[in-house]
Formats: sequence, C-alpha cells, structure tokens
Amino acid sequence: MIYDLDGVPKPLYRLPKISQASEVWLVEGEKDVATLEGIGLTATTVAGGVNGKWLSEYNDALTGKTVYVIADNDEPGRKCARQRCQQLQGSANEVVVVELPGVPTKGDVSDYIQQGHTADELKTLCEGQLARAKSVAIPDNSNGATGTLPTIWMCGGSLDANVRDGERYLAEATLRTPENGVFQRGGILVQIVRQTGPNSAGGIRRVVGALHIVPIGHDTLALKLNQAAKWERFQQRSQKWAKADVTVRVSKTLLSSSGDWPTTPVLEGVIEAPTMRSDGSVFQQPGYDSATGLYFDPGTTVFPAIPEKPTKADAQNSLDELREVIKEFPFAAEASRSVAIAAMMTPLIRSALRSAPMFVFSAPKMGTGKTLAASLPSYIATGRPPTLMSQSDSPEEEKKRLLAILLEGSVTTVIDNCERPLQSDSLCIVLTEPCIRERLLGSTKTITVPTTTTWFATGNNIIVSGDLTSRVLLCYLDPECERPEERPFDVNLHVEIPRRRGEIATAVLTIVRAYLCSGDSISDLPVYGRFEDWSRYVRESLVWLGLTDPCESRKGIEAHDAVREQLGPLLEAWRAAFGDDGRTIAEALKEIRVGNRPETESLNAAIRAIVGEKEPLNRRSLGKFIARHDRRVEGGLRFERDGKKQGALVWKVVAK
Repeated sequence: MIYDLDGVPKPLYRLPKISQASEVWLVEGEKDVATLEGIGLTATTVAGGVNGKWLSEYNDALTGKTVYVIADNDEPGRKCARQRCQQLQGSANEVVVVELPGVPTKGDVSDYIQQGHTADELKTLCEGQLARAKSVAIPDNSNGATGTLPTIWMCGGSLDANVRDGERYLAEATLRTPENGVFQRGGILVQIVRQTGPNSAGGIRRVVGALHIVPIGHDTLALKLNQAAKWERFQQRSQKWAKADVTVRVSKTLLSSSGDWPTTPVLEGVIEAPTMRSDGSVFQQPGYDSATGLYFDPGTTVFPAIPEKPTKADAQNSLDELREVIKEFPFAAEASRSVAIAAMMTPLIRSALRSAPMFVFSAPKMGTGKTLAASLPSYIATGRPPTLMSQSDSPEEEKKRLLAILLEGSVTTVIDNCERPLQSDSLCIVLTEPCIRERLLGSTKTITVPTTTTWFATGNNIIVSGDLTSRVLLCYLDPECERPEERPFDVNLHVEIPRRRGEIATAVLTIVRAYLCSGDSISDLPVYGRFEDWSRYVRESLVWLGLTDPCESRKGIEAHDAVREQLGPLLEAWRAAFGDDGRTIAEALKEIRVGNRPETESLNAAIRAIVGEKEPLNRRSLGKFIARHDRRVEGGLRFERDGKKQGALVWKVVAK
C-alpha cells in the first residue's frame, strides 16, 4: 500500500516552539527560521514560502501572539508579507510587516544578521515599526471588510471621484507605512528613497545609504495607487466589474493637482536621530510625526531615552562626553571649541529652529582635520558622511544646487575646500529664512521648501565676505606644526562616532532639555540677530555650562571681511571729503579728477580699491557697490540715499 500526504494539512514550522512563545517572527523559509533560533528568537514559516497556502489553522496557532512578519527585500517578499499581515488580522494580538534596512536586493533576515546585527537590534527595529503602525488607526475600507483593500470603481464621468478617493486611500496607506508612502512637500508629491550608490552629479556628492526626498513621477504614483486600493472597471461584454490598473489619467491628474491634496500628509523632512520640537518636547519615536511633519528612521541605531527633566549635572556630564569627542583637535581658541560643539548640536534640533548660522572650519594649511571636524555633526545625526558641495562658478548654478539639496531634505551639507572668498546672496537667504520659493529645475512649477539643512564650509584660511559674515561662526584649527597631516589620532572618529552616535545624540538633547527645564536665562549675551531661536537652544545652553560664547568667533570673520575692508575706508573718505553734503557718483568721480585736497586723495584711493585702476574709473561698478551696501554701518558710518539729481541717485554718509 502506498501512503502520501495529499490532503493532510501542513502545520506551521516549529509549531511546538511557537505555541509556547508570546512573540513570533514569521519569515519566508526554514533557513531564516534557523538563523533566528540561533540568536534566541522564536520563528516559523509556511510550507512553500511566498507561494505557500495560508490555512485557518495557522491563525489558531498564532492567536493572541505578537507576530513580526519579516519581508524579504523584493516585491514578491513584500507582497507576501502584506498578505500574511492581513490574514492574521483579528487573530494575532498584534501584527506588523517589518522591512529590513540595508539588506541587498532579494536579501532576507539571514543577510541582516550576517551583516553583524544582533537580536536586540532586530527586536528594537521590530518594536519600533509595531509602535509606529499602532499609532495610526487602520480605516474602514469601502467594502466594509477588515484587512482588505478598499475598492474604487472606474467608469465614464468618475474622474473627479476616482482622484478624490485615490488621494484619500493613498494617504491612509502612507500613514500606515510612511517609508513606502507618498507625501506632499512644497506643492509637489514626493516619496522617501535611500541612496543606493554614489552620486556626484551637479557639483553635489551624495553618500550611499542617505535618505532623500524625491519628487514622484506619475508611473510610480500609479503603482502606489494600485497598492493602496483595488481598482475595477465595468466590462461591457460580461456586464461585470473586473479588476484593472488605475488609469494614466487618474495618476496624472492627481499628480498635477498642486495644493489639492486634503488628506495627504505633509513631509517637512527626514531625520535619522531623535530631535526636538519647537515646543521643547522630544520626538524620539520612529515613524511619521504629524506635529512636525518629520519622518524618523533610526536605522539600526538604538538611541537611549532622553530624560524628561534632566538636571544641570546631567547636562554637564553630557557636555563632557561631547568634549571627549573633539579633544584631539587643535583649536586655536576656546571660542573655536565652542563652535565645534555647537556644530555637533545644531543638526539634531534644526527642525525646531526658524534659522541657524553656518559653521566654517578653517586652518592655516591642509591636513589639520577641517573636513573631519565638519563631518562629525553628520556622523552623529545620520551615521554617514555629509553631503558635499563644491563652490559654484556662478550665482545661477549655486542657486540650483542649493534648491536641489533643500528639496532632498539633506540634514547636513559641507561646502568643501573653499579656495575663493565665501560670498553668496542665495546662501544668505537660505540661512535666515524658514523656507525658499524657487522654480523646479526642468519644470515650470514653482515649489516652496524648508531650509532646515545645517550648512558647513571648510578651507585654508577661508575668507567670508559681504552679508554672509553676520551669518557665520568660525572654528579655527591651528596645529602649529609643519606637517599636520602626520599627527596621529588615538581614535578613528570616522568609525567611532557612527558607532556611538546613539549615546552622543542623547547627550546633545539632554543638554538642551536641561537648560530649557532649568528656567534659567543668560541675559547678558549680545543679541545674535536672525538666529534668536538658535541662541536660546544652543548658544545659551553652552554658556550656561561654562563654555566660551561661540559668537566670540565672529570677530575673526569680521576682521578678514573683504567688504568691510573696502567699505570702511570709502565711508571715512567720503565723509571727510563732503561732510554732510550728498553727491552723485559722477560728482564724486569729478571731485577726484580735479581736486587736490588730501581728503579727495584718500577718496581716490578708497574708490580705486573697489573699482580698480583702469581709466576712466568705472562709475557703474562704484554705484552698484554703494547701492549693495546701502545703510550698512561700518566704523559708525553708513551711506544713505539723499534724493536724486538729474535722474541720478545722490549719496551721503551719515554717522550712526
């Protein structure tokens, strides 16, 4: 007699073990079960993997348990995981689909563990995604059946309803799984992606693994709509509704309906470390935070909890930890040390601030550690090096790069190895305004994006010019040796800081929380205009703990400001030559040509320092320089307009 198992139900793999467990990991194959058992976790799988049939007996076996459904990193794996999650609704106590960050395409949980991740890291990841899923109630679908996709019926005259329903169901799907969702940002629809390979296009170098925000195309949007709902079309021949793909017309209409997305969540930025909200509370739960519009993906990093009411002693211990990180850098002054610490703190709270200054790292020669020091904030905030941007050759090109970086939501960006004076009207706006509005490259669409990137710059004896000088803090490194590149570091910070970023980020937020909770106020600090929020959160908390005011470093920048060096002598000479009387540019140049007074000789020298020695002196260049710095005070003097004469502006210098 021949025996077979046809018709005999196949039980869940490792059924005796899972019957005794409260938490179970549901994976695709027996190999993955063995991997998880090897690190002390209880796991199971269905016979046949992604093609295996789900039986009602499996629901009985997993009733009342917390089930983490681990998705392989491919579309069949993700689809199967979503199906398993739906099939367990109503049986399992809690169930969530878990996607593993950093695994290769078609990779699985075995690959994740082989990368060096531990059982604790996997559990933290799973618990975080479960908490995120629980924070959003799964809405009832149009069919009234729990755990199934809602249905949208397409027919003639239904475009408006189809677009409206598609937007709503897509928004609900986004709140359930924001990492795969669609958001609105500045008047366009976007999604979150992870940089899979090196990219150095357009003068910007992006690192592998970085999270970016990118505009979504109508093809991708159509795919997302198909995943968020079942779309059906009426078939005339069969006189029945049949499953169909969403039409191109629906996806394109939804994509182009700028500002008409009533339920689509707004994405202000993507962060990879806890941050502080503008009300002083801490956002440390992975997932999407509707209060800030931020999406928090910690990756594999475990962040210790930030104390609710830390003391000044807690803050001092945290500051000691930050000082330890930078102890081997050769700071030229204590103000530079304060700037380095402020630079590490700022990206972690940048989303709570209206604006933040730029941090410049300079030194007398190469090899002193400028780029490393400027990279530490990114290592803490993201675990990776920062986005790098080269100096632009033209204002137009620079504006394009700045918009691209801001649209992507870069947390930190370094303008590396500046060889020319750092001067930029566009960067001035980015540093002081909460958002900018520009035309999207290659499109007629205008978008508005937040300016929450923290900016850095590096260079040898870097010179900052113009209005940017009031928006920059300087960290100057001076090793006082001939070959600074040969100095040994006891610790490889490129490796150590990403490994320890969880505890360092917690130290930063502990300092800020402790100062805010203390109720103290540092009232004798000079106001740092445009950066009042930053001063309150960062500058005052450091001075509160006894550090030198980081704004002391501004004196070094102002001392080497090329505009100051030109404008100051011009104001003094103009005042000496003309007193309280005004002059047009043409009249001033005529005085130089015909006058022989010492005052006009000084004015001649001051003007030539600006427009050059070429004859005749460039009247247009001088007029643009004065107009550009209209009402800027230097040495207690400033230019003011004093009406017009024969259509030309009259300028006078007044004391302030």
